[in-house]
Amino acid sequence: MLSDYLQWADLIRKSLSEELSAEEQRLLDRWLTIDRNRKLYEAILQERDFAKVWEESRAFSGYMDFRALESRLSGFPSSDQQKHRLVRRRWMMWSLSACAVVALSFSLFLYRKHCVHPPIEHQYSSAVLILGDSAQSVVLSDQAQTLSDGAEVKVAADGRGAVLSYARSAAEKSDSEAMPELNRLVVPRGSDYRLLLADGTEVFLNANSELEYPVTFCGPTREVRLRGMAYFAVTRDTLRPFVVHTTRSQVQVLGTEFCVSDYPGSANLTTLVNGRVAVTDTQGGEHALLPGHQAVITDGTCEIREVETMFYTAWKDGFFIFREASLQEIMEELSGWYDIDYLLRGNGLETLRVTARLKRYEDIDRVLDVLSRMEEVRFRKTGRTITVTAVKTP
Repeated sequence: MLSDYLQWADLIRKSLSEELSAEEQRLLDRWLTIDRNRKLYEAILQERDFAKVWEESRAFSGYMDFRALESRLSGFPSSDQQKHRLVRRRWMMWSLSACAVVALSFSLFLYRKHCVHPPIEHQYSSAVLILGDSAQSVVLSDQAQTLSDGAEVKVAADGRGAVLSYARSAAEKSDSEAMPELNRLVVPRGSDYRLLLADGTEVFLNANSELEYPVTFCGPTREVRLRGMAYFAVTRDTLRPFVVHTTRSQVQVLGTEFCVSDYPGSANLTTLVNGRVAVTDTQGGEHALLPGHQAVITDGTCEIREVETMFYTAWKDGFFIFREASLQEIMEELSGWYDIDYLLRGNGLETLRVTARLKRYEDIDRVLDVLSRMEEVRFRKTGRTITVTAVKTP
């Protein structure tokens, strides 16, 4: 009996480290068809339950010495021999159950001790700056530095990393440059970055995004090109409109705050927080937006809808906000923010919807712990891949 429990413990350890053979997987699957086993398996895999299970198994350990148990039972009066046998069987069952808990708990303990995955964290202020046409690149971090083009990396006062700043004193600014140098700021998955343009416009670049911009602005317009997602707080200049180009739209403003999202495979979104903007789609149609409205461009057509802007701008303030979001939508957002891959496994996941406001913690484990409290999903980390499975219900 005890060898059986140890066998299951070893199979569970192998399943966690993905070392199961096809035959071992069949054995484990067969064992998990028993409701009691499945519940024990699911409970012991939950990190928040592990300490409790371990303490309970330690409490059982006082009854694990079978010789002491038999000695204790042999002290019963001989007239109650049948009762003794019943009590002995019950004690043996408790002991073997304890063996199962201890074996499974110890198996999980060894797995966590020897197969600990490095934490998956968001890296603030990590980006690559590509200078002009030279293709020379500079890796930016959260350390103060002065670049060859005159820009400065300044440590932000709010604790959220650094800001790449092109703001100069009035004496240093010049509109006489015929062809200002164009730089490109590339923000990888798992990071974000802030940029202060020469006119004072502040840009928050989300993960997996790029912005091409001039070192100084000259001429009748201030133009930049975006791939990905960015939040713009544009400095007002009635003489020079600010224009954001994407692959599917053009957004023109004088001075306002808005968010533009243009990821491949998703709709092109322009969300206006305040002020006014004009959005031009790929067909040449121009659409005026008022605060609280959003332009949605898909397949060349543009739809204007009224939205709650915080759902589209909370990322710049350090929050995830999900409203009736699917698990795939949630994992897509986590994928960009933490630079992870993910797998969705099991029936029922596609019907789950989540409404939540979560802080964008540096470590993904804290976010996953909150999401797992739905009691309907479980998250497992393997390197930088998160596997999402449905928790089976009887």
